[in-house]
Amino acid sequence: MRNVTIERKKSFVGSLAKFRVFAEDAQAPDMMIQGVPCRKVGEMKNGETITFEVGEEATKLFVINGQASQEFCVELYPLPEGNTDVYLSGACKLNPSAGNAFRFDDNDSEEAQQLRKGSKKSGTLITIISVLLGVLFAVGFGLVKGKVLNCSKKEKDRNFTAMEMDITLDSSFKKESKLNFAGYFYSDDAAVLVERVGFDTIDAEMQEEFTAISAKEFAEYALLGGSISSDTGVKEEDGIPYFEFTQKDPNSGEKVRYLVTFYKSEKAFWDVQFCSLEKDFSKMRSTFVKWAKSVSFGE
Repeated sequence: MRNVTIERKKSFVGSLAKFRVFAEDAQAPDMMIQGVPCRKVGEMKNGETITFEVGEEATKLFVINGQASQEFCVELYPLPEGNTDVYLSGACKLNPSAGNAFRFDDNDSEEAQQLRKGSKKSGTLITIISVLLGVLFAVGFGLVKGKVLNCSKKEKDRNFTAMEMDITLDSSFKKESKLNFAGYFYSDDAAVLVERVGFDTIDAEMQEEFTAISAKEFAEYALLGGSISSDTGVKEEDGIPYFEFTQKDPNSGEKVRYLVTFYKSEKAFWDVQFCSLEKDFSKMRSTFVKWAKSVSFGE
């Protein structure tokens, strides 16, 4: 066995992001990355150093943005066989076309370069989507109109529309126009915000790549390109991709919790943001999921 030490140099770029580190391991894998069975060996915050053991055989090392799946913003370092300890270093690089990924110093192998080329296409989509979703997570603060008065209060179902999207909430909600949102609905308990990114808003040269991605991939790109940090990462519930995060309302100082769900219709990608005060979120979450499952598109 030998020790591998990786130093993540301090960098302003991606300073708040954690990076997960994996080593090739066919005997005790945690996940597959680029078709390679890997085990997680640690995480690196900005300026941190980690040390772990690998065998003497040639071993592939991977570093992934903490909020990404194994298919996004991946850096590969092919470690040659050997029996001496290894020191490696790197940092998060300013490169929007590569998703501001971690990059090892002096990593010039052909395998690494080929993977980086693939990452650039993903990074381009991240950049495009982050621009198109300019209001995602940026305008949602302070939108909960009041405090939760009675989460157990029974209300009748009521159908609402946002362009060609239909959603069932309850009769306590009101609809209001909100700049840059396809739909905005609020009650004393919660707010629901809808964003639409039409396929026709994409330049012709990226149309094919953009329309080919799934709703879950869209969620991954949105999270990587956004200004927030999710504590769940992208997951699926009843086939609906989502992630959650918490932000402080700058006006009241209270914490607001968001459940953001993603959809793909015939003409657009959509995100629906369900939010309530964090202290009431656990009581509201199952209702948010019920409403998320009611989304349909009349095209």
